Amino acid sequence: MGFLRTLKSLVDSEVLGEEIIFANQRVYEQQKVLSPACSAHELLALTYISRKRALRQEVAVETAFARTIIFSNLPNGQGIRACALYLLYEEKPDIIAKHDKFEQEYYKIMGQSLYTL
Repeated sequence: MGFLRTLKSLVDSEVLGEEIIFANQRVYEQQKVLSPACSAHELLALTYISRKRALRQEVAVETAFARTIIFSNLPNGQGIRACALYLLYEEKPDIIAKHDKFEQEYYKIMGQSLYTL
């Protein structure tokens, strides 16, 4: 995150939400490089675990896999975007409530899925 965006994220919750999403996407891409043999689902679970640990929250591996399985079969890299939006919802539901663009994007990616936030 650039210095100006860092400052802006302190006062603008929409920017903070975008930065949380981008951070999770970056972790996913790093995991792909570090673990090229992993499946998309494994990479998503590793990203989920990484975010929870960064927030000093305990999470079981089984929970990470259960929470990310729905995102693992989405096409064209949409799985990590949907997962990152879901992580934003878990971490900062106030941002989701204030800026409906995040929820709208999630539902657009998920399509007709029965899964909801």
